[in-house]
Amino acid sequence: MSNVIPTVKTVLVAEDDTNDRMLFEGAVRVLNPPVQFKFVRDGEVAIKYLKGEGPFENRDTNPLPSLVLLDVRMPKIDGIQVLQWIKSNAQFKDIKVLVWADSEFKDHIDRARAAGADDIVKKPFYQKGLVEVVRDIVKRVQVGI
Repeated sequence: MSNVIPTVKTVLVAEDDTNDRMLFEGAVRVLNPPVQFKFVRDGEVAIKYLKGEGPFENRDTNPLPSLVLLDVRMPKIDGIQVLQWIKSNAQFKDIKVLVWADSEFKDHIDRARAAGADDIVKKPFYQKGLVEVVRDIVKRVQVGI
């Protein structure tokens, strides 16, 4: 028997909309995945989380994520700006970044792709679709894509 403790992978979700966040958290509870989801309210807090600043200093409780899901439209620092920051920072540039966008905002999708997003996740209109989004994110984290 091994003494190695399996590491639970983490997904950082930056979402400012309370309703979207609650629905996302509900989808996570439905699936109860073997992945830890951490939620922050805006891009500024997402960067603080990644840097391990302030309330996120403890990497045991706030580990670096394997994947970041960024809402495009957030106050203070938007998702595209956070994506650009991640991709320009040597310490974080290899973290997979998905951009969470409403499909009617094509310019956001184009900007996210140009900034280096690993993929675009279109916000679903129904809870069932959101469960599928969470399932896909968990799969990506588990297999490293």
